[in-house]
Amino acid sequence: RGDGADMKLMTASGGIYQFEQNGTERMRIDSAGRVGIGTTDPSSGFGGSISAAKLALLSGTAGNNGGSSTMLIGGDDKHYSYIQGTHTSQGKTELDFGTCTSAANPTLKLRIDSDGSIGQGTTSPSWNYDMIYSHTTKGAMRLQNQGAFGTYNTLLQVDTFNSASANFQY
Repeated sequence: RGDGADMKLMTASGGIYQFEQNGTERMRIDSAGRVGIGTTDPSSGFGGSISAAKLALLSGTAGNNGGSSTMLIGGDDKHYSYIQGTHTSQGKTELDFGTCTSAANPTLKLRIDSDGSIGQGTTSPSWNYDMIYSHTTKGAMRLQNQGAFGTYNTLLQVDTFNSASANFQY
């Protein structure tokens, strides 16, 4: 229905909006305002109720391995970042974050695996936080706390400019 310059979609009280393609539902907005893409019930995940969710992106079939959903965030087809959740096996999941460094498709930069381990520069973290670093123009890691008046105090710094040795400062 048109209302001046705006278009409104309205339904009876408690109704839902369904968006179909060739007879298959692709997206739904339920009566609570939750959006489901790839699911007919955005209030329920494979493991049960997710009633606090406002957006559910699900793919795959319950109980099957390998289903994943990806959210693209950015400007166009080659300048974006992504967040991807994947069901790997036996109820385990992982969460990936990817970004671009040039006009190319984004690549994986950080992964949180099913055990909660974080991998940066690796897809298989073997430590709680596993960072593989290849830059030669930046230090590898710095841990700081904020002091009074906006000053920062370095607690730990690791520089790897020289591939033969590392410089630790603490």
